[in-house]
Amino acid sequence: MTGIWLLVVGLVVVALKRRSVPPVLKYATSFSDVVLLTTIAAAGGKAESTLVISFFIIAASTFLRFSNKLIFSTTALCIAGYLGLVFQTTQYWDLVGEQGFPYLEVFRTVGGLAVMGLIGWQLCRTCRFGVEKMVEFERQEGDDE
Repeated sequence: MTGIWLLVVGLVVVALKRRSVPPVLKYATSFSDVVLLTTIAAAGGKAESTLVISFFIIAASTFLRFSNKLIFSTTALCIAGYLGLVFQTTQYWDLVGEQGFPYLEVFRTVGGLAVMGLIGWQLCRTCRFGVEKMVEFERQEGDDE
């Protein structure tokens, strides 16, 4: 799986160097990151793997694109990937009979990803508003001269 991930990264680098970047590329790269991370973590068979932190990193990296749709879609994909990892992990289902399913741990992770997505949405919205106000102010300054 890591080799496939490196291949995807190589293809993205080639597309960026050629300056032929279709608008769907940002969604495709986020989708492939989440799917490949989920697959690699599932190969280890543990939802409590330290790789789960990477879902937060993938979601946070979308903030740099200032696209609300990308932030929401990637956050939803990260939550779905983590939940898929939880339901694939057999150790979690073994705990149902013995100690109980770790609802608190799952809720913390899903809640953290959701709150992070909301923070990114607010950041994107506020930055766009600030840039629009700055451009409007510059136009007014230019008209006064």
